[in-house]
Amino acid sequence: MTSTINLKIFTENLLLLSIFLSGFLFLGYTLHHDIIFLTFTIGFLSKKRFFIKKNIFNLLILILIINSIRGFINFDFDLLKIRWVIFFSTTLLFANYISQTSFSFSKNFHKKLVYILVFKNVIYLGFGIGAEILGIGRYELQPGHESSFIFGTTAYFLFTNILFIIPLNYLKGIKFKKQILLLVLILTNVIYYDSRVSLIITLLFAVLLFFEFKLKKLIQLLFLVPVLVFVLGTFLASSDFWKIYNTVNSPQESTTSVNDFDRFSHIAGATNFTFNFDDFPYNFIGYGTRTSSFTIGKEITNYFNSVGVNLKFFKESDYLNIGTNSYSGFLMDNGLIFPIIIFLIIYKIIRRSFRYNITSQVLVFTGSLVLYLFVIDLRDLPILYLLFSSTILFKLFKINNEVH
Repeated sequence: MTSTINLKIFTENLLLLSIFLSGFLFLGYTLHHDIIFLTFTIGFLSKKRFFIKKNIFNLLILILIINSIRGFINFDFDLLKIRWVIFFSTTLLFANYISQTSFSFSKNFHKKLVYILVFKNVIYLGFGIGAEILGIGRYELQPGHESSFIFGTTAYFLFTNILFIIPLNYLKGIKFKKQILLLVLILTNVIYYDSRVSLIITLLFAVLLFFEFKLKKLIQLLFLVPVLVFVLGTFLASSDFWKIYNTVNSPQESTTSVNDFDRFSHIAGATNFTFNFDDFPYNFIGYGTRTSSFTIGKEITNYFNSVGVNLKFFKESDYLNIGTNSYSGFLMDNGLIFPIIIFLIIYKIIRRSFRYNITSQVLVFTGSLVLYLFVIDLRDLPILYLLFSSTILFKLFKINNEVH
């Protein structure tokens, strides 16, 4: 019994460590996550039998494992690609252990989670201010710049801020001044680093924190709505989201500037590939994990050619090794089967949320998670996959029920 309890505590602490380190890069890689989950696997296999539950989440991870093997084979047995086989295998074990009906997070887990997230935001803000004092722009800390250090891009680093929604009931129990200070810290960070998706999610978090959607709160909510509409309207009108909308309506005009269609082109190219049955079976099963950098370029040019747009200043050779976002990367790597499974997982999460009194929290959280897939590439963060497990998600929300 003692060893089981110790393994639970060990697992919980490793999860918190992984959450804290999400967004940090060491030598350009996230190998620290691999080490964390491999450490868990060694401890797990020394005490437990190997087991896999029959559910849709495990089917997703098994497909990712298979496709990581395919990705390894498709690129001449590049040893760097074999990393993903280990990555998904250890994630599968970790997820299955947490999914056990006997597993539950400790009573002070939410408190620890808040402290971890606050500490991350303080570190990020501190490094940015320190960089400015030293004459280095805060954006120079991101990859691709000479002064890049250990941080990923802004949206990538601040992704874990969506986890503030999970301990919401705990946060509602602390003093109002502390709630305000917390919100000021998060807002300061997202505005300072101009993280647009993080701003949207922070505003949604603020609504959930300060307002309960009940009749007695209606007047307060009505006062807040115009403010939110103004802030979001101004933000969207001046951001790339508006440019993406213009690209959909006028693709010919959008090619006058790279920034006008950069994000949308990846989304459109990958989606066009997925529903193009001339590419069968690859449109259904993809090309293999982490191969999208070498396959999506062709699909981008194919899409724009299909709508009569001539990419005057691009050659296919420019697309031979490019980064993308999670959505388009997942489609190119895994094909049509991936969005089908994700849709079923999200449906299960939403359906299950209606049984409890946290529907609004789960809907905001799930919506934020999906939104992030279209913004930045998170495929090397284990926490992304764990959050797609309905069992783990509801255990994190402190709802411990038997998995169906």
